[in-house]
Amino acid sequence: MSSKTIPIPDLGDVSDVEVIELLVNTGDTISADDPVIVLESAKASMDIPCPEAGTVESLAVSIGDKVNSGDDMLVLTIATSEVEKSESTVAETSSAVESFTETQTEAPPLAAPTAAPPSKNTAIHASPAVRRIATENSIDLTTVDGTGPHGRITKGDLQRLLGSEPATSRDVPTQPISKPAASQTETLTRIQKLSAAPLHNSWTQIPHVTHFDDADITELENWRQQLKQHHPEQKLSLLPFVMKAVAACLKQLPRFNSQLNDAADMLTQNAHCHIGIAVDTADGLIVPVIKNVDQKGVLELAAELSSTAERARQGQLAAAELQGGSTTISNLGGIGGQYFTPIINAPEVSILGLGQSRWQLQRMGPPNSGAEIADRLIQPLALSYDHRVIDGALAAQYIALLKSQLEDIKQLLL
Repeated sequence: MSSKTIPIPDLGDVSDVEVIELLVNTGDTISADDPVIVLESAKASMDIPCPEAGTVESLAVSIGDKVNSGDDMLVLTIATSEVEKSESTVAETSSAVESFTETQTEAPPLAAPTAAPPSKNTAIHASPAVRRIATENSIDLTTVDGTGPHGRITKGDLQRLLGSEPATSRDVPTQPISKPAASQTETLTRIQKLSAAPLHNSWTQIPHVTHFDDADITELENWRQQLKQHHPEQKLSLLPFVMKAVAACLKQLPRFNSQLNDAADMLTQNAHCHIGIAVDTADGLIVPVIKNVDQKGVLELAAELSSTAERARQGQLAAAELQGGSTTISNLGGIGGQYFTPIINAPEVSILGLGQSRWQLQRMGPPNSGAEIADRLIQPLALSYDHRVIDGALAAQYIALLKSQLEDIKQLLL
């Protein structure tokens, strides 16, 4: 047997990342790649695994500590036969842990969610490991009183609930519950707090203009329904089609696929076509970025969207998946409302808002022409753009091109 100090793996350029939870105790026997601590950045919490198997001799960190790459994490007692494997295992674990880079360009989303309105689970603060334990034991986390920082639910809270640890005095009320007060206060999540400054800066420092219009997506919806019948395994929403249309617009109007520097004196055009999608999670809104949208089909995009959104809600996204966007789409169609003014996700120069589509009677030709009046599915569009980079005429061209892509299936296929 031998003792070995296990360090914090490479976290990239970020420094002073907070330890928010300890998943093991002294004396615990763990396997390779078992999570041992939870770190939290501006983007999300992340389980940090131990690259080797052994017994925890001591922990070198505590809740609330600020740690950096290479800092001591724990001391592990390992069998001598396992020592020879340690170097390669550590390297593999380090490469698997993405950086927690916290810059303004990677700030939490500045837009509205894509899916259903938040349920009571939005107040839950728990790491992926804790959520996994809850799922395995059919525990409703909304009924658990978190004892960690900011009300976070810890592994110990679940162990006490399951009877593997004695209940503490704080679990038992010492006085009768009083009548609720007329007003209540709620602590914002860490992501909500960190998003406040970028939201304010974007709104006050970027001259926003929002261009509103409607697209007739009746034929597109018919095509989508046909594809759903042939591919029932896919969650094929309207969003992948809109992403393809936006990608076509970025190619034909490359000024929308650019970034403005902080001094507002240099514009950089992106060579890629990466589109951010606002996703609602338990801890707040984040914007995972779907890469190379122009090179993927709608079915591939649908599968990637579903997987990415689920991992986002479980806090499993890496930092690299939250940066590098060309533009952002904020979809309120599943909730309600037709028009809104989405806030630009700087340093991007535009963001597209999608309202709730509606069936509406439309005359299919000019007045007095005897043209048919028919029910058509109308999709509201709201394009916010940075007026320092994009003028009204260019924005109108973008919306016109976007409408042509959505209204003509042949254009979308091209």
